[in-house]
Amino acid sequence: MSWRIGPAAVPALLIVPMRLWPWPFLPGTSPLPRRTIGSYWSLVSPVIAGLKVVQKEALDHPEGPTFPCRGTIPIRYALDFFCEGSMLDELKKKRGQTVDGLKVVCYYGCLTVRPPKLTAVKDYENPQHMDRLMEMLDAEALPWSYKTDCCGASLVMTRTDIVRKLSQRLLSMAREAEADCIVTGCPMCQSNLDTRQEEIKKEGGGNHALPILYFTELMGLALGHKDVKKWLGRHVTDPSKMLSKKGLV
Repeated sequence: MSWRIGPAAVPALLIVPMRLWPWPFLPGTSPLPRRTIGSYWSLVSPVIAGLKVVQKEALDHPEGPTFPCRGTIPIRYALDFFCEGSMLDELKKKRGQTVDGLKVVCYYGCLTVRPPKLTAVKDYENPQHMDRLMEMLDAEALPWSYKTDCCGASLVMTRTDIVRKLSQRLLSMAREAEADCIVTGCPMCQSNLDTRQEEIKKEGGGNHALPILYFTELMGLALGHKDVKKWLGRHVTDPSKMLSKKGLV
C-alpha cells in the first residue's frame, strides 16, 4: 500500500488504515511502526473544521443523519497528525538533510485552529505545533502576530478586493518579520497567497515575491524526496531561487 501527501495539491481526503500507514516521504519502502489512533481507520484531511461540523450536525440532527454515519472514524487534521510527538521523533530519524538557515513564518490560517471546541487546539490564538515541526527540520520559525489571521480565501469568488487586502497585509507583515517564506498548513491559504501576489503588485500593494510553501514540501526537502523540485515548479511565486540561494536545492 502506498500513500502520498504532496504539496499544494494535497488530496481533499485521505481515508487511512492506521496500522498500514507508511511514511509518505521516505525514499524506499520502510514503513513507520504500526499503530492505531482511536480505531482501525482515521480520516486525515488538510482541512478539518468543516468536516467535523458536518459530522456533528449529522449526528445531532433530531431525525438522525440522512446518510450512513456513525461518527466512529476519527477526523485528523494533516498538520496535527505530522506534528505529534511520535511523528516528530520518526521524522528526525528519517531526516536526510536539514533546512538550516531558512527563516520562516508559520501561517496556520483562520479555520485550522478554530473553533477550538471542534479542533481541540488549546493555544488557538498563538499555535506552536507547526513552529516545532519547522524547528525540528532546523528552520528558524520567526515570531509574528499574524499566524491565525484570515487571508480571505473563502471570498475568492465573490470579494477579490477583500482577498487582496487581507493577503497583502499578511505578505507585508511576513516581509517585515524578515522571513524567507511563509509556511502554511492550509492548502487554500497556500494557493491564495501564492497566486495573488502579481495582482497585489499591479494594484500598488508592493512587489513581495515571497514564496508560500505547504509544510509537507519542507518535510520532503529534508527527507530527500525525489519529487521536491517537481513540486516547487508548480508554484506561481517561484521558491526555487530563494532555496537555491540558501543551498537547499
